[in-house]
Amino acid sequence: AASLPGVEFVTEAFVDGLDTTTENGVVTVTGVRGKKDGEDVVWFADSFVDAQGRTTQGADWLRDAGADIATATIQRAFSVAVSRRR
Repeated sequence: AASLPGVEFVTEAFVDGLDTTTENGVVTVTGVRGKKDGEDVVWFADSFVDAQGRTTQGADWLRDAGADIATATIQRAFSVAVSRRR
């Protein structure tokens, strides 16, 4: 997948939040905030994958942004995917 145009794998980075917009009560994730090599970074994409497993804070970040998420749904599975349409 890494050889596909527009696909980037980021390693040894720390994600600490989401970049979001809200329109008509709908929260849209536009990017993920974090640190890479000691620098603050925002990775923008059309979709995201949360692969943090049980330690994920993704649901909390979405709730903090105003998303209405059922806790039971999050306990079963939570995933967000990362891609950029060109």
